[in-house]
Amino acid sequence: GGVVSFDFRASDSYKDGFGISTGQKMITTTSGATVFAMLGGNSDQLVGAAITDINVNDKVIWETDNNLFAVYEYADHNLSGDTNVNDKTLWEQNNNEFSGVPR
Repeated sequence: GGVVSFDFRASDSYKDGFGISTGQKMITTTSGATVFAMLGGNSDQLVGAAITDINVNDKVIWETDNNLFAVYEYADHNLSGDTNVNDKTLWEQNNNEFSGVPR
């Protein structure tokens, strides 16, 4: 009957324990607050060894989905409903990172 509550913005809450994965990314909001957020840029959501990696496979998916509007696609990294250069920018910022967050 209890409620589990955890604010994932408050701390870098998940790493793999080996020190090789990135948990969350520290960002500064428009109001100047520092919070933690998920890494943007992971287009490849297929089951496999690299599902948490942000790499060239994700860019290939972005290239396929680029210029799709009014629809949420895997390559819509900022969840705006449009796949465009802003989504590629998120991929570029996080390329070669992986969260290690299990599915």
